[in-house]
Amino acid sequence: MKLVIIPNEAFSGYIPQYGVQHMEQYFNPNSVADEVHIVSPADNYKYKTTRFGTLVIHPIRNFMHLEIPMIYLPGLLKTIEVIKKYDIDIVRAYNCFQLGLVGALAAKITKRPFVLSLHGDYDNMLKQKGKFAYYKWHSIEKFNIKSATKVIAISDYLVDYAKKHGAKDVAKIPNPIPVNSYIKPDMEKVKRIKEKYPIEGRIVMLFVGRYRAPVKNFERLLLAYSQIPRELKEKSVLFVLGSGTNKEIYFKNLVKKLGLQENIIFVGFIPHDEVMSFYHVANFFVLPSISEGLGNALIEAMASGLPALTSTHPVTSSLVDSTNGVVVDPYSVEEIRDGLEKLMRMSAEERKMLGKKSIKKAATFDENVIYKQLASLYEEIGKRWNI
Repeated sequence: MKLVIIPNEAFSGYIPQYGVQHMEQYFNPNSVADEVHIVSPADNYKYKTTRFGTLVIHPIRNFMHLEIPMIYLPGLLKTIEVIKKYDIDIVRAYNCFQLGLVGALAAKITKRPFVLSLHGDYDNMLKQKGKFAYYKWHSIEKFNIKSATKVIAISDYLVDYAKKHGAKDVAKIPNPIPVNSYIKPDMEKVKRIKEKYPIEGRIVMLFVGRYRAPVKNFERLLLAYSQIPRELKEKSVLFVLGSGTNKEIYFKNLVKKLGLQENIIFVGFIPHDEVMSFYHVANFFVLPSISEGLGNALIEAMASGLPALTSTHPVTSSLVDSTNGVVVDPYSVEEIRDGLEKLMRMSAEERKMLGKKSIKKAATFDENVIYKQLASLYEEIGKRWNI
């Protein structure tokens, strides 16, 4: 069996964060395929085909920022070329808009089965683009979903979303998380973090994600933190891991304006194995998102034994409740503030009890379970299509 995959981001961006071995298992679960060809937008291999084990990377120029579907033609032509040249059996795309359209059309033209993955809260995303864009992209989205032989949705929320938009066959398969890796931290790395940052005797909160994105609700989180009682503020700190890019200066200025310079530590983007160590430095995790597709960082934090503050969005509230954290209205600064205060005032033992519940809930996302489900899905499609 041979697959062609159109991922949501450049393959080269995954390498420093996760490593080649992890990405090969991710794109070729349980070695179900002989080869997996990845048509990778916005890549940096100087536009030459590159091989990593069973993965073959075909870089193409970035077209994700473009709003005119006809400009995706080079990506479509490249995908069709790869399908024909390497006799590809199954086409998969990780995006229901631009990349999904490339995958859907390439599969239709070459008469291959098409698998579409849904990972985000697309309705919320489109509403932020304005009325015209909302209807334009929804029509493309519906075409892609209806064209799919199989839709993979990472949450119950997205299963319902896919069915509502005409999916013929939907499988709920969450993102794979190496749960056991989070339970046992590298204590040397944990020690170095504690030595590097002024956190001794302080309550440590952790935020992981692209805080520049409005849906992450980082600004309201800062506003809420600035409003907690002074004695709690003085004995607490918030680590921020992730990229701020064009919003970084704005948020650092906001931190100064709110008087949180001694409380907020912007760590920036770091390799994933280092992120894992921060989970074991923190006392609890914060992610008051307005929307999420699933929330990998939230599940990772839960697997690490952390209670969490998160939002009432259907996805995050399906992961966190009163047994393992606090759920708040993401649009209410006051609720976020009260949630932070509640977790801060808990004893270490109380937070530990919540953390045990988090570990139990996170176990259902273990990568060994998920990779088996994905491999079975490909094999099932192969049988149906006599591959």
